[in-house]
Amino acid sequence: MNSRFVFSEGINIWNYNKNNQMLDRSSTANIGTVIKETKVELNNKFDRINTSVYADKIESIEANLNYKKINRSVEIENFRNISKRDIIEDGMIIESEKYLYYFVSKLDNKSEYLNGFFQEALTNFLKEKDYDAILSILHIMSNCEELEIKNADSNMYILLSLFSNKHDLLKEAAIKIFENWGLKKYSEILEEFEIKVKWIDDYRIEVIKYLKTEGI
Repeated sequence: MNSRFVFSEGINIWNYNKNNQMLDRSSTANIGTVIKETKVELNNKFDRINTSVYADKIESIEANLNYKKINRSVEIENFRNISKRDIIEDGMIIESEKYLYYFVSKLDNKSEYLNGFFQEALTNFLKEKDYDAILSILHIMSNCEELEIKNADSNMYILLSLFSNKHDLLKEAAIKIFENWGLKKYSEILEEFEIKVKWIDDYRIEVIKYLKTEGI
């Protein structure tokens, strides 16, 4: 199965497999089997999501899962499997994001669960060097609007730890999250770090300037 990484150059987005060959987006498979058409109300920015492509997993969740006691390890594995089909572009809702927010929408403590999910999933995926899943998690975090997630020190620390990772895409994605979250307090923290790769460090400096002038 192809792995995907996303390289951005201006507004151009290129998708590559693990052999560094360009992928044809039209060949990307949909997730799961279409069993039924389901519309889900979410009380965040995802107004309505067609979850028919997850019907097999959703039916299993609805039949067997107490939403107050979600088995996080099971959901992390479900997320990992779905993330293999993600194609990441700025501003787009990816397939694993739809799945994650579907079952989280059933919880009363959405932000608390997401914080725990992000931390545990990223820790596991980093240990296993599953970079496809890591990039999907980082993309979802970048899209988050919940202040409880943006302000969580635990999320900040794990993002900062990516600056020492050998993969440049992870460093870039971590900086992108701070930029999208738009919190001025992170400008001072980013100033404490210097990244050896020049183009990424230049990006860090630009984000610092942005947060100082436009951040909230």
